[in-house]
Amino acid sequence: MMVNIMAGPSLDEIATLKALERTAVKQGIYDQLTPVATFKSKANYISAIGEAALLCESRLKNEVVVAFSHAVNMIESRYLQKTERYKIYIYYATAASAIQRGATFKVSCVVSAETKLIERWDIDAE
Repeated sequence: MMVNIMAGPSLDEIATLKALERTAVKQGIYDQLTPVATFKSKANYISAIGEAALLCESRLKNEVVVAFSHAVNMIESRYLQKTERYKIYIYYATAASAIQRGATFKVSCVVSAETKLIERWDIDAE
């Protein structure tokens, strides 16, 4: 009868344990990594403030038929980078008539660069 003096793990068991240890180390490294933000393509976004101004100007022409003249204030208009929106300011005047005095109005228009839609439209008298 032969007695097994060495009661340690077999070579296969050692190989399996080492493979499990390597996997655990790799997993520990992966757990420490921060996820990368997903890439957001801006291919169909509004690329310039002029394009946003044209959207607002088009709405002004459709909604306000009494506007005598109008001007887009490109100095005051801005691109808001954090929210990816354009804030456009348009000034327009109405013509004076025998019944009514002429008036000046300020339109503030917010356009989403992503959806190309007007999100806010406010008209204030000057």
